[in-house]
Amino acid sequence: MDLVREQRYLEEQMRGLGVSRLYRANDKANQRGDLSSTLPMVQLTKGYLVPYAKAISEFTRYALSGKIGKRSCSAVALSELEPEVAAFLFLKAIFNKVPTLYQGKPCTFVGLAIYGAGLIHDELRIRYFHANWRNLARKMWSDFETRELPRHKRKEHVQRKFNDLQIDWSQWDTGNSLAR
Repeated sequence: MDLVREQRYLEEQMRGLGVSRLYRANDKANQRGDLSSTLPMVQLTKGYLVPYAKAISEFTRYALSGKIGKRSCSAVALSELEPEVAAFLFLKAIFNKVPTLYQGKPCTFVGLAIYGAGLIHDELRIRYFHANWRNLARKMWSDFETRELPRHKRKEHVQRKFNDLQIDWSQWDTGNSLAR
């Protein structure tokens, strides 16, 4: 009987340690503002990525089909990315913004749209930079990897480099941004 109690005690202790480790990882991710990197959010992303990518693909195909109506500027920008990339970036925005409070208030739809569009714009800017200054981009990215810089620091460095090269960071005016 002692062996059964000891086994039960060890299993309860292991479960408790696993739960506390998960909570610690979630708390750290929440402090970094990166809830999308936690295990539950990664599993949700895997489940929603394909349907969301299909919806983005259908939207861009319909908006750019040439039928009567206003051609969506966001469809033009989204057509420059793979639907899976756009879906991943926006899912990341949803998972990082919706569960958190900003100044004691929940995230609004407009705030979420602006944040998600900002992530997509950042990706388009980085692709533009990589296409036009390939060697410099490779050098910067290898430097980022060796120093293990977080996303916001990488963005600051790239913005500074855009400024040094006299490239406008905001390639789209507010009237043509994805958030409009």
